Amino acid sequence: EKLDDSLQVAVSWMFLPETIYDEEDCAKAPLDEDLPLAAMDTLYMYSGSGIIPQGYADPLDFMNRLQEKVKNRGKKYLTLQILEEAVTQGEAILAEV
Repeated sequence: EKLDDSLQVAVSWMFLPETIYDEEDCAKAPLDEDLPLAAMDTLYMYSGSGIIPQGYADPLDFMNRLQEKVKNRGKKYLTLQILEEAVTQGEAILAEV
């Protein structure tokens, strides 16, 4: 429940089991400037009212499913048909476009 119109902030930080720390990759990180959170984590859309959504699919999982669909169809590359099927499943916003 929103108490008033003042600024409210909620933060949580989680790591996926697939996350692997790599000293060499992290050595390239620009530590003297802030990085957008999207560079490190999946961001969730939130309108500012109601329940805060969490649990959207990780983009890596989506890509892995696409690669599997391409392979199962015997294709060498992603086709427009396979992409359209993937992004219009279930209650996807693009299913209504």
